Parts: sequence; structure tokens; C-alpha cells
Amino acid sequence: MPNGRPFAWHDSQREAIETLIFVWEFEKVRTRKALLERYAESLKDVRLAAYDEFAGTASKWQRVAARRR
Repeated sequence: MPNGRPFAWHDSQREAIETLIFVWEFEKVRTRKALLERYAESLKDVRLAAYDEFAGTASKWQRVAARRR
């Protein structure tokens, strides 16, 4: 980091990334739409972006988390 300290996740950041990795690896959710359909059924009026970046983001964080272990 610019201040010389080693990078460290905040607990909530780490938990969020671990959750995304779990959803990707074990639940096989590959799109934001599938994620919302499976886990946010009460959000019927949510509008999704035209381009779904979930797959790229989830796999990126999976690689980042693996490097930090």
C-alpha cells in the first residue's frame, strides 16, 4: 500500500468476497440475474444493467482471494 503497510481486508470485505466465491463455485450462479432470482425474490422491481459483469467480477475475485491465502 502507498503508506507502507501490507494490504489487509476488512472483515466485512472478506466475508463479501467469500460469499461471492461460494455462490460462483458451489451454487453455480453465473449472472447477476440468476443471483437475484435465487436470493432476492422479494426485489421484483429491480432493473438490471444491459451488460452483466457478474461472471467476470466473480472469477476475478476468486483469483485475488486465492493469491491472498
